[in-house]
Amino acid sequence: MDISDFILIASVLVALGIGVRSIRQTKELQERQLNEAEQARRTDRRHKALDETITWALDCAQSCYLPMDVTAAVTAEERSRQDTFLDATLTTFGLTLVSLMARADYIDLLAISHFSEGLQDAVKQLKRNLQAYEAFLPEASEAVLSKTILPIDTVEAVVNGLSEHPKRVHHSAVRVFKETVSIKAQDIPTS
Repeated sequence: MDISDFILIASVLVALGIGVRSIRQTKELQERQLNEAEQARRTDRRHKALDETITWALDCAQSCYLPMDVTAAVTAEERSRQDTFLDATLTTFGLTLVSLMARADYIDLLAISHFSEGLQDAVKQLKRNLQAYEAFLPEASEAVLSKTILPIDTVEAVVNGLSEHPKRVHHSAVRVFKETVSIKAQDIPTS
């Protein structure tokens, strides 16, 4: 064996070393790209969940007030013409609350799986306030559509309920919105 054979063997070993290193770096690059892609998908899912939560909270805040002054209908003398319209309005409003409650279950799952306890608590509180409002609505509807003169206590309870329930829902929706915006702000990269 002369020196040229050693040079040839050394060249082959260097080439193999470069090839192995190249393969290893390629694998590391692929793994890094897969990890970055997975992280981007997780971030995207998180932001979509935040956007859905914000949309739901805004819908709750905007939908929590009846579209008309039902309290005026409670005491109005000309009830016969208003009953049909009022009944339809209350039914539609009740369906809106049912829809918001159905979305609440989904948002609650999103909050549990993706977000901090602050947002989870805010979502649960808004959900409870929606449930309380939904439970109050049949009583309010019955009182509003009643053909008899109601005791003043009943009228006051209905008027107070129609005032307080929307305020609670609105306040809770604002809290969910603030918590969500806070999380989104944390996700913004600073340079």
